[in-house]
Amino acid sequence: SSGVSKHYITEFNLGGLKTAFIGAHLLAYPTDKSRCAEREAQAQVIQNVISSYIVKGYEIIFLGDLNDFDAEVPDINSDKPISYTLDTLKGLFGQQKGTYTLTNAASKMSQSERYSDWYDSDSNCATSSQKDYSMIDHVLMSSKIFAKVAKVSIYHGYNEYCGKINSDHYPVVVDLLFS
Repeated sequence: SSGVSKHYITEFNLGGLKTAFIGAHLLAYPTDKSRCAEREAQAQVIQNVISSYIVKGYEIIFLGDLNDFDAEVPDINSDKPISYTLDTLKGLFGQQKGTYTLTNAASKMSQSERYSDWYDSDSNCATSSQKDYSMIDHVLMSSKIFAKVAKVSIYHGYNEYCGKINSDHYPVVVDLLFS
């Protein structure tokens, strides 16, 4: 059994589309095998929620600190997942496989800009290496919402370092255009 302790769900009308906005913060450490199994279980819980909204005719925006890599949309370092977390959330794997498909908004941006997290990989308390960056924060969308994406970016306007007060994550920004 598993659950998702950090989550958020709301429903609203977005440009005439019945939309479910779902956010989650999944377990950390994308390269730890035991944590990956737990994160996959969390992804299955969320997949069941997403599927229930799809059946009711909702479009989906799912986002969060998913603490995992996307096999289809490589980050700046082409990090590879060792779990099926993103595949499950996107509807490509899991109990509801094939009943829906979500697309990662990051697919609309350059791979060189796909980093949303800083991790001090070399323990020098400075951002001195590209390998210190990865993309573990994602925005996944159903097709009608994804079709409205005008621009996707990640705000990299501040430096990361040990002892900082701000987050070790950079915000993912998705601009939608409804006419």
